Amino acid sequence: MTKKFVIDGAFGSGKTTILFGRGSEEPLDTHHDCLKDRGFNVLREACSIALHSVKDEELPLIENLDEIFRRLTEIEIERYFRMQDDKTTFQERGLLAYEVIAQKLGATLPPNFYKYVDIIQYDGPIIMLEPISSFDMSKQRQSAHELRVATYEERIEMHRAMISLYREKGYDVVEIAENLPISPETSDPFSLRVNEILKETMKR
Repeated sequence: MTKKFVIDGAFGSGKTTILFGRGSEEPLDTHHDCLKDRGFNVLREACSIALHSVKDEELPLIENLDEIFRRLTEIEIERYFRMQDDKTTFQERGLLAYEVIAQKLGATLPPNFYKYVDIIQYDGPIIMLEPISSFDMSKQRQSAHELRVATYEERIEMHRAMISLYREKGYDVVEIAENLPISPETSDPFSLRVNEILKETMKR
């Protein structure tokens, strides 16, 4: 039976790096230890795919927030019903967490959103990555889109709100700290986080 785990967190918590080995704003030749390298299926955040499709159509992002959330919801639905691989999969962000992001951005969720929040189920625990404090996301950076702007305090607030939503839906939630104690095997912060995620998910 396929196991599907979610790696979630606020903007700038390191989700993409943990899954794919390189953050969206890092140089192309950057690579860190990641879940993909460990042999797992990894799925990119539905919002990233929806954003790229809107950009490809040369539509302004801010004026098309509702359309972005409609598209990402459809992507999540399609993924869920076509996934039949028996390999353990880690997904970047779960559908439920988009409620927090929509509230922050002032977007309206599509009418079918909450129906599929109840239908689409993930294996526990939900992994929540603590926001990385050294990332300054309070102003738009040249390499980032205008929706990924938030102070560290706002990111912490988003992190806590996502945890509350998952717990209200009955999920176990495991928080992975920004800085973990060095282990005898490695001092690399990315490897430490990956190891901790696998310890929490593979033991269940």
